[in-house]
Amino acid sequence: MTVTATESTVDYEGDGVTTSWPVNFPAEAKSDFLLWLIDEDDVMTVVDAADFDIVFNADQTSTITYPNSGSPLASGLTLYIERAVPYTQPTYIANQRKFYATSLQEGLDRAVMQIQQVKTEVNKLKRRALRLGDGDFGNLNAITN
Repeated sequence: MTVTATESTVDYEGDGVTTSWPVNFPAEAKSDFLLWLIDEDDVMTVVDAADFDIVFNADQTSTITYPNSGSPLASGLTLYIERAVPYTQPTYIANQRKFYATSLQEGLDRAVMQIQQVKTEVNKLKRRALRLGDGDFGNLNAITN
């Protein structure tokens, strides 16, 4: 796999009808996703993993079904989907052994996904600071642009 998507989050507004939500960034397992419900007061609540299903597509996209039972997401609610790949490095390449390019590629892909997640968090902090009126970011803009 090659990580070509530049985003690691997406959000959707509820309409009382839709239960299928496309995700256009890669992930490898259901545990790599974190879903939040955001109400009209911007209160965020974590969605239990048992309450959504996911189908992984061959083109590195996926489709999340939420909720997997019950009423669709109501108007006024937002479903926020983020990739939450753990910040670990499970790829091991031993010296003086066979070299498997796939293992290296998987490790690099994971690192890119982690970097994208950090960028998303930094951008959230910048937006929060702007809302609070503290617009002096110094060199922070160079990190995220």
